[in-house]
Amino acid sequence: MQVNMQQLSKLVQKETRAATLFIHMIAQHMNIQFNDIRCLNYLMEHPSATAGEIAEVTQLTTGAVTAMIDRLEKANFVQRQADEWDRRKIIITLKSDNFTKSNVANKFFDNDVKKLLSTYSKSDQKIIAKWNKDMTELLQNETTKLTSSK
Repeated sequence: MQVNMQQLSKLVQKETRAATLFIHMIAQHMNIQFNDIRCLNYLMEHPSATAGEIAEVTQLTTGAVTAMIDRLEKANFVQRQADEWDRRKIIITLKSDNFTKSNVANKFFDNDVKKLLSTYSKSDQKIIAKWNKDMTELLQNETTKLTSSK
């Protein structure tokens, strides 16, 4: 497929819209909210976190994070634990078995995405990996700029 920069940019925008809709539909399927998915994904990468850390990553207020953790705890996706060194601090941990079983995205990435990626050569996979890493960094940098300009 031959594309120019304008077409390529439009394809990236289209992919981003599809991914956002996909995440919304996963949240709906799991009977949770969009921001709840962001919290759960963060906890998949970090075994435990404080509410303050989750608030920083999700850019939500601590009050909104508390309500989110209440919902996720009620849905049996996370648990609260007292910090062993500072009892005032609460640590949030993912109940990974419950999340993994109900997360259709895991099946999608473990099956469909891997199958699609396997259709590309190893050199193309390296380009795709680099592009995704660079795009993630670019998005994170832009998010930081937007956040700091408030």
